[in-house]
Formats: sequence, C-alpha cells, structure tokens
Amino acid sequence: MAWLISLTSLQLLGALILLTGMLYRWLLPKPIPGIPYNKVAAERLWGDAPDMLSAERVRVWQRSQFAVHGSPIVQLFMSPFQKPWVFVADFWTAQDVMVHRIHEFDRSSLTADSFSGVLPQFQMNYKSADVIYKHNKDLVKDLMTPSFLHEVGPC
Repeated sequence: MAWLISLTSLQLLGALILLTGMLYRWLLPKPIPGIPYNKVAAERLWGDAPDMLSAERVRVWQRSQFAVHGSPIVQLFMSPFQKPWVFVADFWTAQDVMVHRIHEFDRSSLTADSFSGVLPQFQMNYKSADVIYKHNKDLVKDLMTPSFLHEVGPC
C-alpha cells in the first residue's frame, strides 16, 4: 500500500513538473518570423531586459543591435509577457513595413498612451482597424495627391 502512495506522489510530482515546464514555454517571448532577434533573449522570460539594464546606456545598446544582427530591422523583447518591439533604422525598410506589411504591424498601444492625454483625437492614437481612423483617413486622402499639393503649395 505504501508503494502505491509513493507511486501516486511521483506521478503528481511529474505532472506538476511537466505543467510548470509547459507554462514556462508558453510565457516565453514569441519572435516575429523573418526579423532578427537575440536567440538568448527569446529563451528568457525577461527577454532583452537584463542585457539592456546591464548596458551603460540603453539607447546605445538598442542602436548596437542593428550592427550585431547586420540588419536595418530588429526585434527586441523589452519586457515580459509583451509582444516584441520592432526597431527600424532605415527609411526604405520603414516605408516597406508601413506600406506593404500593414496587416502584420499596427500602431502600438504605447503610442496611443503617449499622445492621448495631450491630443485625445489625434489620428495616431487609433489602430488601423478602428472606424474613426478609417473615417479620418478618408477625410484627408485627397489632400495628399500631387495635383492638390501642387495647387496649394508655395509659389
């Protein structure tokens, strides 16, 4: 009888270890495919945060990641349980992301949080799927055509 209790205890302990491992894997950062990232950071709950905090200057460390990966676009895991932040250092790459990959990337909630207190109705506060964003975009779409800009531009 005692061996049955010990067998059940071992099974429960094994199940607990397995569930803990599965939870840990589930909580790890999820990289966006095709964008370079630090492999070590993707295997830590805190992502890139320990490396950034150990650097003397965070912005310099972030900028150095473009050289480390040899790419004008990188993703960094800034804090636990969040999606990665995508940093772009090249105009043409930024334009490609904003024009051709609009369905993969949208405005961050951090952007809206930053501007909404000062400019609550600012277009940058809305996600691209928001009805208000689409309405505002329709209002200004004709204002950016070359013919309109040529007519109202400085003489």
